[in-house]
Amino acid sequence: NIDFYFERKNSDRLFRFAIKNENEVFLKFALQESKFDNRVVDSPGNIDFVLSYIEQGYKIDLCCNVLLYATFEKWHVDHNRRLIKNINRIVVESDENNYILLTCNTVMTLAHCCEFLTKIGGSVKLFKRKARKIVGRLELLAEKIINYIDGDLIEAIFLDRDYKNRTLLKIVTEYGFNCFLRNVSTSTLLDSIWAGKHASECDGRLDDFSTITFLLKSAASYIPG
Repeated sequence: NIDFYFERKNSDRLFRFAIKNENEVFLKFALQESKFDNRVVDSPGNIDFVLSYIEQGYKIDLCCNVLLYATFEKWHVDHNRRLIKNINRIVVESDENNYILLTCNTVMTLAHCCEFLTKIGGSVKLFKRKARKIVGRLELLAEKIINYIDGDLIEAIFLDRDYKNRTLLKIVTEYGFNCFLRNVSTSTLLDSIWAGKHASECDGRLDDFSTITFLLKSAASYIPG
């Protein structure tokens, strides 16, 4: 029975084994389907385990995706402080030492870091000002990085999905990280999504699954009363 491996006495070991061996498909499934004991991600030992990788600059994408399921208000203040300290390294360290450059989708990782800090600042008053300040600096860094990205890659980057099955575009719009969207290429992507990718090719007969098409064809909603 697979549930045996997710029992409390086994789940910590399984959780760490999956991270150590980068079993991303398994971790994504287990976290999305709440297979792990709900205390696993927030247990002190596992927090130390995940933070130790971040401090070494290893498995950053994986660790950030795992921390999407963390409840930071349950963390000890020292654990929150350690996470903030390591996120702050992104904006203070030189390029050659910056672990952010080791990530697969650097912009997604920056968005995750902004999300973590926003959550911590919103739930732990001690870190509210510092978290807000670092988020601002991370946003500016993200804007700078996006400006150097080939426009042809923008769509793949912003439509990439994390362990909660959210696109990068959804994350930055949900949290209002506006600096991620100031680039001309991101504006073009947003226009394309709004009007429909094939809008410019429309010959009067071509329908596209865009917001405009939906609004034109959907029935009006009436409020009773």
